[in-house]
Amino acid sequence: MFLSPDRRDQGLGRKFMQDAQRLCLDLGLDAIRLAAADVGRYAWLRCGFLPDQGSWETIRLAMMPKLIELQEHLSSETYNRALALLRDRNVGTARLIATLKSQG
Repeated sequence: MFLSPDRRDQGLGRKFMQDAQRLCLDLGLDAIRLAAADVGRYAWLRCGFLPDQGSWETIRLAMMPKLIELQEHLSSETYNRALALLRDRNVGTARLIATLKSQG
């Protein structure tokens, strides 16, 4: 899915994701394969989708350098919590990360 810049921030991406989820449920599917990069990974997580184990490993490893880059802008408590979550290999942890809010 790609939205041109003039179509962003209108809730269209979220609507698409919710419709995709409903369609899967209506068809009796319990798993689908999605390809997402950057913000798209986070967006799909926020809509309730979970990655498979291999994808979770890729996401975890990609997020580590970004967390380190942001360390000076985060409280030590927030940084340590995020680091602990990224070290967790459990796929369900992805859902916890998606619910985190910026706390400085």
